[in-house]
Amino acid sequence: LALPWPDSINKYLLIHETLNFDSNINYRPKQILYSVIDLNLDSGLGGVIQKNTILINDTLEGGMLTACKHANGRDWWIICRRWDTSNDEFYQYLVTPSGISNVIIQHIGAFTNQGFTTLNFSADGTKMCLSNYTGLLELYDFDRCTGVLSNLVTIQSEPTAAPYGWYWGCEFSASGRYLYLSTNHPTVSALIQ
Repeated sequence: LALPWPDSINKYLLIHETLNFDSNINYRPKQILYSVIDLNLDSGLGGVIQKNTILINDTLEGGMLTACKHANGRDWWIICRRWDTSNDEFYQYLVTPSGISNVIIQHIGAFTNQGFTTLNFSADGTKMCLSNYTGLLELYDFDRCTGVLSNLVTIQSEPTAAPYGWYWGCEFSASGRYLYLSTNHPTVSALIQ
């Protein structure tokens, strides 16, 4: 993720996951790192003023890293999900002009034993969708003031048997009325009521 630093026209925040091989023949992010870039440096070409600072040191869901603008129109929420076969934890961090703070660890959503997930917000930031490649599709409300997820709607549960259809991504329409899902089957859409 690349985000403009709150209250700065020349600083940017670059956030990325590592990718590590574990003993279960899986690739899982083990850290989320961030760097701060100042475009005023090097005669306007920009330079890194803080590099690869650890934000999270944990086993995380691959691909499940997103951001949403705070309701104040200045700050940012960074959201990711922890991976574990018995875990339902989301990490929510607040980015303000002072830095990254206020981690919230929230327990919500289905336990999942599969990774390769997608996490996206509607354009107005009030809804968040989650999909994974074995068939889990969830919809949440998001409070842009507090960073709290609520009102979970499970559109489709993750099957207990072998995967029957892979979900490669979910995305909201510009109006936020529709949620689109790409699969290895024909593309489907679900109406958000």
